[in-house]
Amino acid sequence: MGKMGQMADHMSEMMGGHREMAALVEKLAQSFAAVQAEKEPAALAKKLAAHGELVKELQTKVQAHSQMMEKMEKEEAAAPAAPAPEHKH
Repeated sequence: MGKMGQMADHMSEMMGGHREMAALVEKLAQSFAAVQAEKEPAALAKKLAAHGELVKELQTKVQAHSQMMEKMEKEEAAAPAAPAPEHKH
């Protein structure tokens, strides 16, 4: 695959990752609002546990995204530079 095709694949992968993380952040905000509103201790404990799982999921996704970005950076650094376009006079 050429460098342009590889870059397009990486962009698509990044955008998918961003959408997933954005959706997860929205879930976290809703979960946190539910935790703040809960008054009953047993229900609060359940909601806190569920919120903690969402936080762990976001942490995993952010770490995976960071690793993907580092890998892309290394691939781009290792790839030969594209030749400059020829100018015709």
